[in-house]
Amino acid sequence: MRVLLIHSDYLKYKTKNKTPIAEKIPETQKVGLFEESLVVFTAVENDDEKNPDSVIKNLISEVKKVNKS
Repeated sequence: MRVLLIHSDYLKYKTKNKTPIAEKIPETQKVGLFEESLVVFTAVENDDEKNPDSVIKNLISEVKKVNKS
């Protein structure tokens, strides 16, 4: 798994298109802002399929460590 963690002063978002697999989003949540955010981008790789539980636990551990600092 590849992970990119970014500390951000803020993160603005706006939904644009529906997807066939996403749940319905209330109108009040289609635009928003998070302040003092930790943005986590992940990319799953083929090797991760061998032991997904371990990969997920490791990711959670790393995010918690970064979030504390």
